[in-house]
Amino acid sequence: MRDLYAPFYQPWRSAEWRARLRVNDPLSLDCKYLLYQFMSDAVARCPGEVAECGVYRGGTAFILASRLQEAQRTLHLFDTFAFVHIDLDIHDAILAATGFLYSRMPSGAIIVYDDHGFPSCPGARAAVDTFFADKPEIPIVLPTAQCVVWKR
Repeated sequence: MRDLYAPFYQPWRSAEWRARLRVNDPLSLDCKYLLYQFMSDAVARCPGEVAECGVYRGGTAFILASRLQEAQRTLHLFDTFAFVHIDLDIHDAILAATGFLYSRMPSGAIIVYDDHGFPSCPGARAAVDTFFADKPEIPIVLPTAQCVVWKR
């Protein structure tokens, strides 16, 4: 009866929700509950996959994945990347993907680009050359028409 006068509905305080949300993660129970509910609502109303950017130890990813398993959806997790394969063919898409991923890659990580050497995909080469023009890395063209970059 101590919570009789709680100012608003707090279902995450129930034993069921505490058990479901108790994972090794610094996020508060109310934040975890809201993420779960918002994602559940979106999955019920919209087609498509689900992504989490910034995974840390995977606490919220575990909660989201448990719900997505029931919905037969895929959870994509983005944090830092040791390896990236980019096969987009189009200049702007390659430039955007590289811009997003490059800053999330540690030193020693590898990016492989497809279509870099194909005459039918001039935008692929132009995007890579443009992006790395002011970076310390030098894209290495492979005989397979691919290109590889090791991040310094």
